[in-house]
Amino acid sequence: MKASFGLMLARAILVCGAAVAGGSYFATQKPAVSHAEKAVKEKPVHKSVKGEEGEEREEEPAKRPAPQQATIREAIAQLLKNEGGQLFPKGTRVVGVNLKEGLATLDFSEEFKQIETMGESTESEAQKAIIGALVRFPVEKARVVVEGKPYSSAAVDWSQPFAVQ
Repeated sequence: MKASFGLMLARAILVCGAAVAGGSYFATQKPAVSHAEKAVKEKPVHKSVKGEEGEEREEEPAKRPAPQQATIREAIAQLLKNEGGQLFPKGTRVVGVNLKEGLATLDFSEEFKQIETMGESTESEAQKAIIGALVRFPVEKARVVVEGKPYSSAAVDWSQPFAVQ
């Protein structure tokens, strides 16, 4: 009995110590950054290259590609997963994403049309949530289509591009 009490006391001290130390440890840690975000944040490196005649010159760094459309698609899919039933109709899926010259066209499944039955404020909040998911990408405006066709409800004209700020 004494051995188990001592063991329990040691565990309690360990847990309390870890909780106290852990609180300050986590408060000082930086948030994790994804590989795509690292690639965008890294500064280009100039390389020194010898030319044909032996002179040294700086070579322009290769331009980094913009974040891929798949990551935009993943961000919107995650938003639908998290907010499905609250801001977006259940079962709504991302059919496709097209990013061209700062305009993101988000193509949703037929279930998206049920958003107009969820109320004007829900539609407005859904649009704000989409904007929030897109701000970290090189998107200036976004529009929504359903199965490739423009969509407009009584409250919001989703087919017209809206600003992403």
